[in-house]
Order: sequence, then structure tokens, then C-alpha cells
Amino acid sequence: MHRLLERQIKRTLGIEAAAWDALVERLRQAADDIADRDGELGRVLFGLPTLLDRVGESYAQQERDLALVRRSLELSSEELTGANEKLRQDAESSARALSALQRAFDATRASPGNAGGDQDDLVAIAEQVASLTREQERMRAALAQSEERFDLAMRGANDGVWDYNVATRTVYFSPRWKEMIGEAEHDVGNSVEEWSSRLHPNDLLRATTALQDHLAGKTPHFETVFRFRHKKGHYLWILSRGLAVRDAQDQAVRVVGTHSDISQRMELERHLEQFKAAIDEHAIVSITDVHGKITYANSKFSSISGYAMDELIGQNHRILKSGIHPDSFYAAIWQTISSGHTWAGEMCNRAKDGSLYWVLATLAPMLDDNGLPYQYIAIRADITQSKLHEAELRQAKEDAEAASKTKSEFLANMSHEIRTPMNGVLGMLNLALDTPLNPEQHEYLELAHSSADALLAILNDILDFSKIEAGRLDVHPEDINPRLLLDELTRLNEPRCRDKGLSFRLQLDGTLPEYIHADPVRVRQVLINLMSNALKFTASGEIRLIARRDGDFVRFEVSDTGIGIPPEKQAS
Repeated sequence: MHRLLERQIKRTLGIEAAAWDALVERLRQAADDIADRDGELGRVLFGLPTLLDRVGESYAQQERDLALVRRSLELSSEELTGANEKLRQDAESSARALSALQRAFDATRASPGNAGGDQDDLVAIAEQVASLTREQERMRAALAQSEERFDLAMRGANDGVWDYNVATRTVYFSPRWKEMIGEAEHDVGNSVEEWSSRLHPNDLLRATTALQDHLAGKTPHFETVFRFRHKKGHYLWILSRGLAVRDAQDQAVRVVGTHSDISQRMELERHLEQFKAAIDEHAIVSITDVHGKITYANSKFSSISGYAMDELIGQNHRILKSGIHPDSFYAAIWQTISSGHTWAGEMCNRAKDGSLYWVLATLAPMLDDNGLPYQYIAIRADITQSKLHEAELRQAKEDAEAASKTKSEFLANMSHEIRTPMNGVLGMLNLALDTPLNPEQHEYLELAHSSADALLAILNDILDFSKIEAGRLDVHPEDINPRLLLDELTRLNEPRCRDKGLSFRLQLDGTLPEYIHADPVRVRQVLINLMSNALKFTASGEIRLIARRDGDFVRFEVSDTGIGIPPEKQAS
């Protein structure tokens, strides 16, 4: 991670760089834990490490560019200007000396009295001329090398260069400077307005003030960030830096500087701010030291707890203890995080005004080089409303179950109490039917007996239904002969089918076992209900009662040619 980003994270969140890798894993784990409850917050937490990596890469690239720019500026300002000026002065001095020597040599050679002793002087002069010539070539090569170094530094930094002449108010803009804003070489003049006219209106005053302050000597160097209009109309974010070249009276005569396109970095920082805003909007974030003392809290923490920021910082996290959880609950949390592991779960806290609120919390330790925690970071989501809703649903469910149980018990008791006298009525009717009766009396008693049977069947159904609801339906399996049971059902239902004009068929599998282990009452009850429904909803055709072997089981079926059961009713 880049050191600038490390300092920002440490200053903002109090997290050391050494703990970042472990924190990334915990952030992703927290994102997985919280995604089901808050999808947006989960995406923010999961994407935050990637975003910070991109910001760090941008910082690193920017630093490399600025290092080249800084070195080139150093060369281009006092050092480069002074060195080049000295080289030029030395070259001019050498040229003058060389010219004087050349004239002296020519005069000496033209003198009629030149002989003998003057020969040595001529040789000395010739040697000086050669030495000065070599020095002049060396200085010319050094000047060319210096200019080449400056040019390579600027091209390597991929930045635009500008050179402002204060006296003439003209500016040299390098080809890269023009290319950066989409302009061709010949499309940009050399007036200072070429720069100022492209500044964003909201940045114009700040940028020009920064330049004037540097010209006046109020700042050691010129540096500012502004939006700069591209030829296509959109704006680039530009970091502009420069240094003034001053005369003997310390007056600025030139300012040489660079333009660096930092649009990508500004975009990444904007996304980082958006991520931070999203986290602050959805999550409660705090950081504590190893003793639980709060060292950082975001605005969401302050808002939900009711404590001002200065009331939280420096306080132990115990000020939020609700009293809902036992001491063993907190002991288990500290045991987990102090051993270097992440804890996640639900927790109830108490706000400053005494009200309770619930959070879904992820507590992660930050580990030092020795693998020991030196601080803890907590990311929480407010689930108070969810917990209240759960409590309401739980109470409603308990109330509904209690009401259903009361109703079922009432129906069971009532149907049992009514069935007892009904059995007495049926018994008396059976006895009366065995006495001598005239046809009319016999008919009346048969009708009463039939009605009593129907009423008893209804009471039995109510009793069974109430037992099912109350969870008290008993099953008593025993060995029964399936053929005898089906013959009985045939004798009962065949006349009813015949009376309605329907045919009835009993289909038995030849491999049926002689006995099956089942509750004869429940089997008979289910088959009678199915047969009754078939009779009720079949207008013509036939009804079949089928029994066949299905592995170790016997499968009973009732088939009819009626309207059938709709699919949605079958599903229920």
C-alpha cells in the first residue's frame, strides 16, 4: 500500500498498514455476513479493498511522475538556468579569447622582424588556441547534454511544460502540454490568456491567486489543482507546479512549471469518498484500542447512540452495555477477538437516553507484526426494526397458536360431549326398529336413524379435525386383511353408486399380501371420504376402488370420471 494512502487511512481510521491485509479478509467476511440483511452495504464492504488498491496505485504512479517533474523543475529553474548561463558565458569568453589569440598570432606571423625567439611564443599561442577550442567544444557538448536531460525528464514524466516570461507576459507551452488538452501545435498561442481562459470559472480565482502569491515571494513554490477545459469541452483535473527564477533584486523574471493530468486520481478519490459516505450512511463504525477505549467513531455511531463525538472518543465501549446479555456473552466475544479471530453476531446496546437498539456486528482485530491485536475495528448494522418485527411476529404466532389450541380443545370436548348422547339416540332407534311397527312408523324411524348416523359422522369428523389441530390425533396400527376391508367398502358404496346411475368396480392386485399393518379406522375413514367426494362430483361414468402392491407398501386409489381436483387444490 502506498505510504500516502497508509497515512490517510491511519489518520482517518487509526489503522496501521501492517494490519491492512488481515483487515481486507475480515471486511470481505463482514460483507458476506451482512449481505443478506443489507445488500448495498455488503457490496460497499466487499468493493472497498479493491478501490483502495486502485487509489494506492494511482498515488504510486503520481509520485513517480512528480519525482521526474520535481527533478526536471530543479534543473529547469535555478540550477539549470545558472548552469546553462555559466556555460554560455564561458563559451563566449573562450570565443573572445580565441579570437584575440588568433589576431595576435596573425599579427606576429605578419611582422617582418619575426624570427628565432618569437618561434616559441608562436608555439605557446598555438597550444592555447587548441586548448581553448577543446574547452569550447566541451562546454557546447555539456550544454546540449543538459538540454537533452531536461527534455527526456519531461517526456518521461508525461507532463506538459510551461515557461512564463513575467516581463513580456508570454508563455512557452510544450507540445505535450498542448496534446494533453487535445490541441495541435499551431492551435495554441503564447499569451498567458491561453492558460487563464481554459480554467474552470470556479477555479480561476484560486489558481491565479496562487500564481501571484508565488511571484510576490509569499510561497516557496507554485502549486495548485484546478479543472482545465479540454478541446472537446470536458474538464481535466490538473496539478500544476512551478518555480520562479529571480534576478539579483529577488524579482521573479520567469516561472517554469508543469501540468500533470490527475483526473484518474481525482475520480478514484471521488469514489473513495462515495464509499465512505455509503458506509457512514449504512454502517456504524468504530475503532478501539486493546482495552476497549474508543479511538474512532463515525457519525452513524454518534447518531444511533445519542452521544456526541467528543463524548465517545476516549470512553470505553462499556458505556453502551445494555444489560440484556450475560457477562459470559461479552467474555466469549473478548476471548474470540483477543485471540486474533473475528466475531460476528447480534448484540443489544443502550443509547445515551436509555433506549435499547440492536445491531448486527462484525468485530475484527488488527494484528501487529507479532500477530497480536493492537486495536479492534467494529462494523455494525442497525437491526432494531427487524428485531421488533420479529418479536411482533413471534408474539402473533404464539397468540394464534394459543387461540387455535383453545378452539381445538373446545371442539374436541364439545364433539365428545355431543357424541355420547347421539350414541344413546342411535341405540334407542335400533331398539325401536326391532319392535312391531307399521310401515309408516318404520319409515319415520329409518329416516331418524339415517339422520342420526349422518350427524354422528359429522361429529366424528369434527373430533378428528380438532385432534389434528391440537396435535392429539392417535393412530393405532394392527394387522388387518386388506381384502376384507375393501369388500366392506364395496358393499357400502356400490348401492350408492347404483342409485346415482354410476358403475362401481373394485380392482385388486393379485400380489396383495394377506395382511397389512395399519390403523383400520383411519384407512376406512380416508377411503370413505375419498369415495364420498367421488360420488359427489361424478355425474356419469364410473368409480373405481383400486388396491395394488407398491414395494413393501400397499397403495389405495380412488378413481372417477368426474371433474377432478384442480391442481392448485392438489398442492394445498
